[in-house]
Amino acid sequence: MQDNTKIRRKPNIRISKSDHARLSALANTVAARTPEAADELFAELERARIVADAWVSAGTVRMGRP
Repeated sequence: MQDNTKIRRKPNIRISKSDHARLSALANTVAARTPEAADELFAELERARIVADAWVSAGTVRMGRP
């Protein structure tokens, strides 16, 4: 019998170097209180492609940017 469930792939992540640093610091800060959330954030950061801040296009969502 064939399994018809689709495997859902996570979308690619591209993140600026400064946003990666901020989110890594956040995960480190909350790791003791909420280890599951920190682990999930670390996993997502691990699979992200980190790019220079100048390489992030104008239409991309960033932390602390208008």
